[in-house]
Amino acid sequence: MAEADLIMDEILVIGATGNVGRQVVVQLLATGAAVRALAREPQFAELRGGVNVAGGDLTRPDTVEGALAGSDTAASSGPCWRA
Repeated sequence: MAEADLIMDEILVIGATGNVGRQVVVQLLATGAAVRALAREPQFAELRGGVNVAGGDLTRPDTVEGALAGSDTAASSGPCWRA
């Protein structure tokens, strides 16, 4: 498989504003990946490096669909819980 075949459009990071998620974002940016972050309050995300911050909340699934649009991969560094 050619390297060009491995290039992704954008990676959505769920939990990008948390301690682990911020490190995931930094590492992805270091590889040259385009990163989109899901944040409940995008205006307070304080993510740098050209990260596209999308508003959404996993407890409100209707808000997540828009954040997923245009991303071909999603990575979650958020907590797991049962509703």
